[in-house]
Amino acid sequence: MSWQKWLQERRNDPDFLERKEVPIQDLNDWEIDGDGRLSRREGGYFEGVGIEGKAKNGKIWDQILLRQGVDGLIFLIYTRRHYLLQAKSEIGNDLNKNFMLLAPTIQASATNLENGNIKYTEMVGDQKLIKVPQDGGRFLEKFNLYGSLRVPSIASVVKHKNFRWFTVKEITEAIQSYDINEHLLQMLGFLSLMT
Repeated sequence: MSWQKWLQERRNDPDFLERKEVPIQDLNDWEIDGDGRLSRREGGYFEGVGIEGKAKNGKIWDQILLRQGVDGLIFLIYTRRHYLLQAKSEIGNDLNKNFMLLAPTIQASATNLENGNIKYTEMVGDQKLIKVPQDGGRFLEKFNLYGSLRVPSIASVVKHKNFRWFTVKEITEAIQSYDINEHLLQMLGFLSLMT
């Protein structure tokens, strides 16, 4: 089965059905605390904080940045010729693609890792991890840990439903059709540094 057909099958069974913008004060699981930070009522994930900046020329501006207290994990399992990717849903992804794009084998926040529902984390061992700062225009001092593991063969890894082995040619096609997310693109760029 082609990767396009496989991905479309995943998209035909989406994790999210719809998305609509609502006022922040109408969100059930979020609150603005006494210090003016936007955060989940139960904690975890991230919080929105107000930042005031001052430029060298004296110009002052303010903006909201997202702060996540601990590092996330971006991890890719691969063989000599194949890469294990996942079809990952994120509510902010393209609605026309049913919110689903191709992502690294593991792409998880620390909160999701702690919850224990992320596939393949048992394969993350003593591999070299590279700590990479994330977009400072959106995130406050945010880092992700990037790592990889080369396995001897496709058969040596149990494959789960939303995961598929891809060749370099298939990944190139996915890049050209806007079907990969930024973490996978970064991971592919860092792969040569980590092997």
